[in-house]
Amino acid sequence: MNILLGYLNAPHIHIMINHFPVILAPVGTALMLAGLYRGSEDLKKAAAWTFVITGLFAGATFISGDMAADRLVVLVPGVSGSAITGHDNSALYALVSAVILALFSLWSLFKARGKMLPVRTAVVILAVSVMVSAVMGRTAFLGGKIRHTEIIPAQSPSPSAPVRR
Repeated sequence: MNILLGYLNAPHIHIMINHFPVILAPVGTALMLAGLYRGSEDLKKAAAWTFVITGLFAGATFISGDMAADRLVVLVPGVSGSAITGHDNSALYALVSAVILALFSLWSLFKARGKMLPVRTAVVILAVSVMVSAVMGRTAFLGGKIRHTEIIPAQSPSPSAPVRR
């Protein structure tokens, strides 16, 4: 999948879609928290559907990331292999946790069709979603370290280096 539609390659696709699961996980968490606080069935079910969509995007992001890593090493000199490996390892945890949350949410929605989502179930979904949000955030941070030099800590200047003022 070198080029899609004549313009996009695997790194482009990965960059475009990787933000969805990172954003959707905490949005779903906020929806579930609001649903529990207000006792709103609609908000709780909207949160559960958000987690299903998060799981789908996590899968697509993981697949595109594997393809992007292969291309990035070829396309961009100086890309750190260790940064890619760290991001990839974290991405696997993010994928597995997001898929588990998506499947549990989908199962819960199926069981509650036409009825209320039990509070205990919603609390379990909320607890797992907090963990998924954290793992997604860490994975995104590690992915940013591959190409976003602004988040990499600057090296402290050596004693002989002139200090700019």
